[in-house]
Amino acid sequence: MAANNSTPPDSPSVGETIANEAGKAKAELRKGAEEIGASLDAANGDISADLQRLREDLSRLSETVSGIAGERGAAAASRVTDGVRSVKESVYTTANDAYSAGADIASSAKTHAGDFASDVEDTVRRNPIGTVLAALGVGLIVGMMSRGR
Repeated sequence: MAANNSTPPDSPSVGETIANEAGKAKAELRKGAEEIGASLDAANGDISADLQRLREDLSRLSETVSGIAGERGAAAASRVTDGVRSVKESVYTTANDAYSAGADIASSAKTHAGDFASDVEDTVRRNPIGTVLAALGVGLIVGMMSRGR
């Protein structure tokens, strides 16, 4: 009996299947990079809002301390106000430095996520069969791990 090695006319070729899977992987990676970017942008917005609230709280604190010090005497008020102003400036500087560092980290993370997606895409294009085999291996491992013991 002779074996039939041909594929049915309606089924895609191995190359088409690999190309389809590589396209899906590329789309998922891009989607992941976009989600990371959106999360980082949201985090930057939260940091900005927190910094604004901190500035407002420090301003109210400065006003309260100034009011209390005014009741105790002009000399004491001057010293306390200067001290609060110094602390306030230090906090502003530190908060701004922290915000800048956070923005730099977010930007770097977004760049690295994009670079990672491009690297994976290049690897898939250079070695599509290896990529499909690796995906198959990962799928088998995940399937075995999710299987009841």
